[in-house]
Amino acid sequence: MRPKHYTMTLAGTNTVTLPVDWRQSPFSIRIQAIVTGTVTYSVTRTSANVFDSTLTPSWSPVLTAQTTSQEYIDNDPAMAYQFTVTAGTGSVDFYILNASRNND
Repeated sequence: MRPKHYTMTLAGTNTVTLPVDWRQSPFSIRIQAIVTGTVTYSVTRTSANVFDSTLTPSWSPVLTAQTTSQEYIDNDPAMAYQFTVTAGTGSVDFYILNASRNND
């Protein structure tokens, strides 16, 4: 997976779902959230197949109701991450780096 970057605000796109390469071994994802202004955001993860329309993924919290810049490293395989801005007038930049040897 190529590095990803999302800038999110409450007024704009306030939820993004990002599928990741769960087959990589070893699995390693780095998520960095950089806050500008005043904003509240959360990051969740799922092991459910987000491509299967017959499933409703169950999302587990990774970063909950954060208001400051944070970094999270996940070494436990996941199928996807979800980024949500829930309040505020600022923005949050999410940088996602997957330590994969693939370029997809």
